[in-house]
Amino acid sequence: MKKSIAYTLAHILPELMPVFLNVAFSFPLALPGLIILSIDLVSEQAPAISFAYEAAEGSIMMRPPRDQARDRLVAAPLLIYSYVIAGGAEVLASMFSFFMVYVYHGIPIAKLAFTAETHWQAGAPDFVVDGRVFSADEQVAIYAESVAAWYAAIVLCQFWHVWLCKTRVTSLFHHNLLNNFVTILGAALAIAILVGIIFIPGLQWLFYTANLSGVIWPAHLVFPVFILAFTEFTRYCVRVYPDGAWAGFFGW
Repeated sequence: MKKSIAYTLAHILPELMPVFLNVAFSFPLALPGLIILSIDLVSEQAPAISFAYEAAEGSIMMRPPRDQARDRLVAAPLLIYSYVIAGGAEVLASMFSFFMVYVYHGIPIAKLAFTAETHWQAGAPDFVVDGRVFSADEQVAIYAESVAAWYAAIVLCQFWHVWLCKTRVTSLFHHNLLNNFVTILGAALAIAILVGIIFIPGLQWLFYTANLSGVIWPAHLVFPVFILAFTEFTRYCVRVYPDGAWAGFFGW
C-alpha cells in the first residue's frame, strides 16, 4: 500500500502546477482536463495496482514488526517524498519540457506570461516576438505541442517511478525488477496510451496534442537518475542507520 501511495501521489503536483501557472500568471494551460483524466483514470491504474502483486523484499524477515503506535500507512516521510522529492522532480521535468517547446520555436518564456486569454487558440490575433509574427494556426500548433510535452514528461517520469518504488528498504540492485508481470503490463500500457494520444491524429484532436520535436523527449531522463540516487541513499540509511536523521525524515 505504501509503495502504491508513494507512486500515485507523485503525479498530483505536476497536474496541479499547470493550473497555478495559468491562473496566477496566465501562461497557456499545459494540461487540459481530459488529459488529466486520461492519466488518473487510465494510464496510472495498472501500474499503481501492480504493487499488490509485488514479491516481498529479501530483507523482510530481518525487520521487526511495525510499531502500531508509531508507524502509519501515510506519514510525513511518505508525503515529503511523494509531494516534495518525486513530485517536485516531475514538476521540474514537465515545466522544462513545456517551456522548451516555446523556446525551440523562438518564443522566450518571459513573453508567454499573461498571454493565455488572447492567444494560443483558434482565431487568436497574431503573436509578435522580436519582429517574428506567429499566426493563429502557428500558435495553436505550438500550444498543442507544448501540451504533449508536459503530458509526456509526467507519463515518462511515472514510467520510471513505478520501478523505483518497488522496494522501501532493500536496494533495487538486489531485487528482481522484472518479477511482476502486472507492472510490466501496466508500464507498457501507459507508454502505448502516451504514443497514441501524441501521434494518432484522431486522439490529437480530442486531447489537443501534437507530434513532439525530438529535442523535447530526453528531458525526462534526469528524473530517474535523481530519484534512483535519492532512494538508494535513503534505503541505505534505513538499513544501516535506522535511527538516524535521514532515515527518520525520508524513510517512508
